Amino acid sequence: MKIYQTLPAVLLFFGMFALSCQLMDEVEEVFPGFVLEEGKLYEVSGKAPYSGKVTDYYDDGTLKMEGHYEEGVQKLIIYYYQNGNKRSKVDRTGEVDEMTTWFESGQKQEEFLPGLIREWYENGQLMAKVQLDEFKNYHGDMKMWDEDGNLITHEIYENGEFVERRNIEY
Repeated sequence: MKIYQTLPAVLLFFGMFALSCQLMDEVEEVFPGFVLEEGKLYEVSGKAPYSGKVTDYYDDGTLKMEGHYEEGVQKLIIYYYQNGNKRSKVDRTGEVDEMTTWFESGQKQEEFLPGLIREWYENGQLMAKVQLDEFKNYHGDMKMWDEDGNLITHEIYENGEFVERRNIEY
């Protein structure tokens, strides 16, 4: 029997957080014909914050990005790989922001939902599942699997505090 040691949950969280920050930075880039001023999108020729659709294309004419702004505030944005598959989606139309990323193959990679973060391997196997409280602290189960679907880590958190580690034996 082999007992797997816990991969530090902090590394998982910070890795996911770093990716989300990177994607949020991409989301805030200035699109052709638009400028950002004090966090709001304006058309270069306009004086009021922009409301409407934005799009950008690769040099070959393939859709690269599409989104929607209201009063200069981003509500929805989707980036695409050059092969046409989705790369990332940030949805701010509800009360809480949601974000999803995909591998170039089209397989879902990460999903940030209210109270839940999930990450997958490119083969489609779930890699990690983390429950969060309303303050985005770990709360509940934090589980990790290997590429073959074997559970390798199971920790319990309450309001951001580590409670229990359950060793996994094969």
